[in-house]
Amino acid sequence: MSIYSNGTLYGIKINRISNDFDTCETLLEIKQDTVMNEKEKRNVHLFYVALENKEDIHFQMYTECSTTHGEGNFMTWFPISKSQFLESFQN
Repeated sequence: MSIYSNGTLYGIKINRISNDFDTCETLLEIKQDTVMNEKEKRNVHLFYVALENKEDIHFQMYTECSTTHGEGNFMTWFPISKSQFLESFQN
């Protein structure tokens, strides 16, 4: 089964994961029932820019997804790359 994101942002999670994947620290988590607006995205970007240490940072977006089995849509956390994060959150 494959899971596909429709790309609509309902939230963001910024985590710091240790090199040995032993610990995960959530630095920011926003999860809401409405699509994130430009002001919210700008504030998330400012939070990221203010981080002193950007190493070991991982991103997830809260979005609507579907599967190849056609079981309907559902909301879940979906991993995104740093470049996808910057593309979505930079002005």
